[in-house]
Amino acid sequence: MTSSSLLDDLLADLTAEGDALRAVVTGLEPDDWRTSTPAPGWTVAHQVAHLAWTDEQAVLAARTTDAERWPEGKADWDAVVTAALADVDGFVDAGAEELAALPIDELLARWDAGRAALLVAALTQAPERLASATEDLLHQQYRAGAMPDSYRLVRSLRVDGVPAVISGAGPTVLAFARGVTDAVPDGWRVLEVDVADRGAHVVPTS
Repeated sequence: MTSSSLLDDLLADLTAEGDALRAVVTGLEPDDWRTSTPAPGWTVAHQVAHLAWTDEQAVLAARTTDAERWPEGKADWDAVVTAALADVDGFVDAGAEELAALPIDELLARWDAGRAALLVAALTQAPERLASATEDLLHQQYRAGAMPDSYRLVRSLRVDGVPAVISGAGPTVLAFARGVTDAVPDGWRVLEVDVADRGAHVVPTS
């Protein structure tokens, strides 16, 4: 097994585990989040907070590798390392404690945001990971009733292995693939667009 395939397998396992755990905690009642776990002093909220905190620190560490894209990356990571050295035994626990004190919706949003960083890597380095990277567990399912046709199309495309999401307010579905026309039911218009190589910018008007 090559180092590349080993890394791919590891990332796939981590993604699957994260998806499974996210599905479990989604249905918890407020009191359930305060349930003690085998980790002394840690509740369910602490455990999820620890995962969210770890993801955020990992993103900071990754951003030290590209000074052009993230010019503040090294300084941000150096600040984390300095804080850790100042409290070696309590630094990680303090991070979990801080996030565990957040309202549950905000904690889950922080965790989802950290996991969503996978999307950046998927778009730039590993397109095969787009399916898991684009799984919206934060709000899309709660909007299904307001846009049933769009939601059904998203689920149908995803079942067929096409990374798809609700785009904008709902009448548009974004699919990261080409040649999906046959998978789209009548009544929808398919537009194939290129990925812009320039970010947001001001367009002068005459």
